[in-house]
Amino acid sequence: MRHWPRKRENIAQLLIENGADVNFQGAYGTALTMASWYGIEKIVLLLLERGADVNARGGQYGSPLHTALAMKLEKIAQLLIKNEANVNLQGEHGTALMTAVWYGMEKIVLLLLKRGADMNTCGGQYGCALHTALVRPKEKIAQLLIENGADVNLQGEHGTALTMASRYGMESIVLLLLKRGADVNARGGQYGSPLHTALAMKLEKIAQLLIKNEANVNLQGEHGTALMTAVWYGMEKIVLLLLKRGADMNACGGQYGCALHTALVRPKEKIAQLLIENGADVNLQGEHGTALTMASRHGMASIVLLLLKRGADVNAHNGSGGSALHTALAMKRENIAQLLIENGADVNLQSEHGAALTTAAWYGMEKTVLLLLQQGADVNAHGGKYGCALNTALAKKKEKIAQLLIENGADVNLQGKHGAPLTMASWYGMESIVPLLLERGADINARGGPDGCALHTALAMKRENIAQMLIENGADVNLWSEHGGALMAAVWYGMEKIVLLLLKRGVNVNAYGGQYRCALHMALALKQEKITQLLIENGADMNLQGEYGGALTTASYYGMKNVIVLLLKRGADVNARGGRYNFALHTALANKHEKIAQLLIENGANINLQGEHGGALATASWYGMENIVVLLLERGADINARGGRYDFALHTALANGHEKIAQLLIESGADVNLQDEHGGALTAAISKGMEEIVLLLLERGAEVNARGGQYGCALHTAFAKKREKIAKLLIENGADVNIQSDDGGALTRASFYGMESIVRLLLERGAAVNARGGRCEFALHGALTNRHRKIARLLIENGADVNVLGKNLCSPLVLAAYSVDQNLIRLLIDNGADLNAHGGMALLRASRDGHEDAVRVLLENGADANLQNKKYGSALLAAFDGGHRAIVRLLVEYGAKVDWSEMHRLERIHGW
Repeated sequence: MRHWPRKRENIAQLLIENGADVNFQGAYGTALTMASWYGIEKIVLLLLERGADVNARGGQYGSPLHTALAMKLEKIAQLLIKNEANVNLQGEHGTALMTAVWYGMEKIVLLLLKRGADMNTCGGQYGCALHTALVRPKEKIAQLLIENGADVNLQGEHGTALTMASRYGMESIVLLLLKRGADVNARGGQYGSPLHTALAMKLEKIAQLLIKNEANVNLQGEHGTALMTAVWYGMEKIVLLLLKRGADMNACGGQYGCALHTALVRPKEKIAQLLIENGADVNLQGEHGTALTMASRHGMASIVLLLLKRGADVNAHNGSGGSALHTALAMKRENIAQLLIENGADVNLQSEHGAALTTAAWYGMEKTVLLLLQQGADVNAHGGKYGCALNTALAKKKEKIAQLLIENGADVNLQGKHGAPLTMASWYGMESIVPLLLERGADINARGGPDGCALHTALAMKRENIAQMLIENGADVNLWSEHGGALMAAVWYGMEKIVLLLLKRGVNVNAYGGQYRCALHMALALKQEKITQLLIENGADMNLQGEYGGALTTASYYGMKNVIVLLLKRGADVNARGGRYNFALHTALANKHEKIAQLLIENGANINLQGEHGGALATASWYGMENIVVLLLERGADINARGGRYDFALHTALANGHEKIAQLLIESGADVNLQDEHGGALTAAISKGMEEIVLLLLERGAEVNARGGQYGCALHTAFAKKREKIAKLLIENGADVNIQSDDGGALTRASFYGMESIVRLLLERGAAVNARGGRCEFALHGALTNRHRKIARLLIENGADVNVLGKNLCSPLVLAAYSVDQNLIRLLIDNGADLNAHGGMALLRASRDGHEDAVRVLLENGADANLQNKKYGSALLAAFDGGHRAIVRLLVEYGAKVDWSEMHRLERIHGW
């Protein structure tokens, strides 16, 4: 960018000498600005001689002088100044003086000052020339500006010059500014004043200098007073100096409230001691409490002692509602806690975490707990997360402390948020504490806690030894809670020994409730086979109903054969109704438990009972259980019983693709003509493509023309499913070739699906070639719709009407034209199709849809290009309206008459 080739310089000189406008403004300013940018001294001189405006505004930096200074071109800058450049003109970075200061151009600064540059003009990034010099930092230039009368108290964004010099540690400049009358207490800058700034930057010498020059030691800054700032940064000498100069130790402000609190937080122990010895208020309250609280938090034992000697209130409340003692305990400062207790701390004072005893118990501070008890702490005081000290010790598993509290009179029945102590000891598995609580009179059946009582809690937490202990000590085994009884809990966790113990202690084995309704059903659901046997042997009611029915049904659901054998021996009702599948047998079948199903059948299960999926035979057919089907048939199952989704066993087997079972049912006498909502057995077999079953059904007398099913009859189902062999089989077995369904006759369907051999067979069997019906209406229409050329020819050869009209004036020729199959069009024409039927509909439709080849064939074979249709108009207008230009030209070639008024109307609409 800075490089300027010699040739260009010569050209520039030539242009100037030949009268070029030297003051012309461009995107980069005037020629003088640009020459100043590139440092072309010779051109700058020539431009000035030719009357270039030395102060013309423009360019990136504002003027030629600002540009030369920004590019550090000292000679050109001097040249411009000597040629009367305005030294006070403002540019992007302020005045020329500020720019020169910024780049450290000392000679230029001197020259500008001689030329009358205003040192105190505001502008630029830092406000004025002096502030710019201090920020860069350019110390010599700053000194030069001050000595030449720069305003030392001018305020900028970063404060006065004194604040800025203090920030950057310019000691000699600070001295000079003070001599020149700089206001030592001027407010401003990030930290508030020069003194606060020096302290924040840890510039001790400058801070001393400012203090000695009468800086106000009690002035407030961002971090409070100067004393607080000095304390924050640990400047001990400055703290002493500030105190000598009368700094107020108890002034409020800053993040921590006062100087002493700041010293304690940092922590600066020596400074804290210094402040206390110099009379700091030891009871002043801050956000985090008093000095005593803060010293306790940070473990400053010597300071705690000193504060107590100086009269600190040992029981003053801290920020969270407690005292210094609570803080010491929370921070595990045991030595400080002892010190506070010995100095009269109230041991029963409450905080948000409870009393001191509760806090000491939480943190496991055994010595402190003992000391608090000796000092009269209320062992049963309420408070804290767990309600009292004993519950807290138990929750935190502090066994020795819990024992100590019990031995010192803790109320063993006091209820907390999580229940009584016995419940909590059970929850946390404290085996040694449970007997101690019981000895001291703990209520073994006290209600409370998330699980209801101590026994339920022990079971829920899998504390088998504690559960046994509680049962043996008289816990109520029939107590009920939200989640059920003790027996259910023991079953849930598979505690066989506890189940046995509960049964011996008289637990109600048939208690009703909970998720699984009773203990037996829960054991079955969890596949606890041993426990299940135990419950049955101890009198569990086998016929009690649960979510899955009775015990036998539930065992059948989960496939528990041994349990089923036991239940049957014990007299369980094999035909009891209940559960999702209604009966035990149906449940076993639905879950494919074949051996269990066999066992139930052999033990008297009623094989003709109806469930959700029908009878047992239908259910076995659904799930493909061939052996069971054989067994059920041998046992006399009603083969034609109605029920279930598909109504009959045979239909169910066919719908689920179980061919062998279907064959077995047919051979065993299933009624082959029974109908359900999906049709008959024949329709179902066709749908699944079971050719052998179709043949068997026909042999067994299945009605080949029976109506029903989605497609109307067996033959139409075969067409819809494209089962060509089966369709042939049906036709050969007497299927009515003219039977109609919603989608027309057999011939129409076969033509639509392209089944040529079937079409031929149907025609041979006397199918009516022009029969009307269904979506396609005619067989020929069906063949043309899917472009089955051979079938169309076959139908025409067998008498299909080539001019038959369907819905919406749809003739065979119209369909052929739409398919753009020239061979089909010619086939129809050759066989007598009327080219101009119904107002030339074939030509009109082909023209409208843009089928050029079809239009050409129709015209070549004599279609009238000028025929009119009432609804669609002429072929020419249809082509024009559709935007098909090639077809328009073709129609005109074949004599189509142009209706220009209509053409112009369409042209305006389509923008042709």
